[in-house]
Amino acid sequence: MSTKYLGQPFDLHGGGEDLIFPHHENEIAQSEGATGTPFVKHWIHHAFVRINQEKMSKSLGNFLTIEEILRRVPSEALRLFLVSTHYRSPVDFSDQSLIDAQRACARLHETLARVEEKIGSAAVAPRGAERGPDTATLPASVRPFHEQFMTAMDDDLNSARALGVVFDEVREINRLLDAGGDAQVVAEHHANFSRLGSVLGVLRHPASSYLESAKGRHLSDAGIDVADIERLIGERAAARKAKDFKRSDAIRDELLARGVVLKDGAGGTTWSVVQS
Repeated sequence: MSTKYLGQPFDLHGGGEDLIFPHHENEIAQSEGATGTPFVKHWIHHAFVRINQEKMSKSLGNFLTIEEILRRVPSEALRLFLVSTHYRSPVDFSDQSLIDAQRACARLHETLARVEEKIGSAAVAPRGAERGPDTATLPASVRPFHEQFMTAMDDDLNSARALGVVFDEVREINRLLDAGGDAQVVAEHHANFSRLGSVLGVLRHPASSYLESAKGRHLSDAGIDVADIERLIGERAAARKAKDFKRSDAIRDELLARGVVLKDGAGGTTWSVVQS
């Protein structure tokens, strides 16, 4: 069926590390014997998926379906979790690793949101996974990140190291924003950062909608009522106006314990959520 619809040779053929011999040798013999043409250009043999350091398998009853995982974490967070490990290394699912992936994905989108606030949504480059420009045509500000990313991906699809480059650029972008950096340079980083993220299958949604969705998911899981948050923020504002800072701090700490972080600014108090 694969040969009928894709033709031979295949560019990539994946499979578990337990299939290297003799399963794939048999595939080669059968397919090349039947067609007289090479079967596959490149083989990718991935390590096993584990649950809390134990091999995931139906026989052990410790497996998770994609549908079950996506009820717990956003799809982009799951993608980020998967690419954070080299495909030839074991992938270990645990509650903490999924929480860490959600936090990391939120950090990427929070940085995008900061950039879009500075340069305006009209200046935001598309986040499609289209083929990127040649390195020589890139602005000097982003060229090192692009080169390091490509080097990592050319090194046996080292997605874990490539993801590290993405977060290196996140740190650089936030440094520029904190220092009031030039909007043009920030926009250059945004375009490059978005492009690299799309290669890894993350940053597929606008930052604002992703963060709102993540906020709603957390509030629902934690059983937190938005109206209750707004009421407490109002009480805190009244306490601060009355210089009752003990009460003000108590409300802030109460919300923080529930995963709600307050941020005071010139325009008032805003809030966001953080995974516990």
